[in-house]
Amino acid sequence: MWETLSHTIVYNWLGMDPATHGAAALQFFIHETLKIGFLLLIVTHLMGVINALFPVERVRRLIASGKPRGGEHLAAALFGSATPFCSCSSIPLFIGFLQGG
Repeated sequence: MWETLSHTIVYNWLGMDPATHGAAALQFFIHETLKIGFLLLIVTHLMGVINALFPVERVRRLIASGKPRGGEHLAAALFGSATPFCSCSSIPLFIGFLQGG
């Protein structure tokens, strides 16, 4: 889908020659920009939903219950593994935790 759109933009709308390196580079740049922009949009919205579903107080109760049952480390690891998408998802979640103290 993104490749078709980037081909259309570079070769049809701009009328560039597909045999040139400049056209290929521009097509690649547009293709990757569209793809990463879409993924960034999805991930940031997903992290907003996770932030809304798991308020800081709820996470704090789950992780720091005060009872030595050993599940706190597992719960913390599960919450940490929910953000494998670099800073796109970890920064909004981190800011939410900072706001919650």
